[in-house]
Order: sequence, then structure tokens, then C-alpha cells
Amino acid sequence: MTMKLIEEFEHHLNALEAALRQTQRWPSKAPSEAQLASTAPFAIDTLSFFEWLAYVFVPKCHQLIAVGQLPGKMAISPAAHMYAPDCPESILVQLLALDKLTERNKK
Repeated sequence: MTMKLIEEFEHHLNALEAALRQTQRWPSKAPSEAQLASTAPFAIDTLSFFEWLAYVFVPKCHQLIAVGQLPGKMAISPAAHMYAPDCPESILVQLLALDKLTERNKK
């Protein structure tokens, strides 16, 4: 895996966080430990899709980047369409870019 791929992923991850904040989809209150302990996909039983992005997905991706890794192949953008049908285009664009970058990530 190239450093360029990690840097590109980090760029889109930061842009996702900015889009969440600009569209006021970044939650104002952190979820409880119990909510974060969900084992359901996207923690959909305890968190909104945007809470999951802000408090699970974004931090986990930053942890991986810090150790020079990327997530395996993922498909977060389809989940946004399913669980957040009102998802702003600026967020969808970044999720799709992140999905595509993980397709290029050869483990």
C-alpha cells in the first residue's frame, strides 16, 4: 500500500468530517458507552447513521491511518442511502470516494 493512498484517504476522511459539520449532521452530544457497544451493522439499533459516522467510523479510520493502514474494502455510501435517505450530497460524495479508495487497497 502506498503512502499516497493513505494520504488520499485521510484527505477524504477530513473532508467527510468537514461536510458533517457544515451540514449540521455532526452530533452535538457523544453517545453513551452502551450505545457505542452495539454489534449491529452501523450500530443502527442504538445510533443514528450520522452518530455512527462521527463517533465510530471517523475515529476508527483515524486510528488506522495513524498506524499506516486503511480499512478493508467497504461500502459505506450504500448504507447512507439506506439509513440516512436525507444525507446531503457533500457527505455522499466523500463516502463514495472513501469506498473507492478501499477498493484500491490491496492487503
